[in-house]
Amino acid sequence: MLRNTLFGISCLALAAIASADEPDETTRAEINQLIAYLQQSDCRFYRNGKWHDSAAAVKHLNKKYRYLLKKGYISTTETFISRAASKSSISKKDYRVQCGESDPVTSESWFSDQLAEIRNNP
Repeated sequence: MLRNTLFGISCLALAAIASADEPDETTRAEINQLIAYLQQSDCRFYRNGKWHDSAAAVKHLNKKYRYLLKKGYISTTETFISRAASKSSISKKDYRVQCGESDPVTSESWFSDQLAEIRNNP
């Protein structure tokens, strides 16, 4: 009886931890805005040694985001940026963003700047 009770408590604790890792509505909205900004931009996205247009970048980031969500690895907009939108999970090389004729910047910097803009101008 005690073992069953302890097992039940453990399961509830694990469920609480898992649900705490899910992004809240505000976080999901911010992530969606970041992805939409990239989609609507004239920016190029560098990953795995090649430049990609914004549509290909968005497709890749959405796929990576869904995967990381299922694993419980995205709980804040900042974790989305650091875990999904900043570098390759395989090569560990930074992603880069280049808009127009400007110099390329790390995607972490670009997404962080966009997030600050979202938060400063709701």
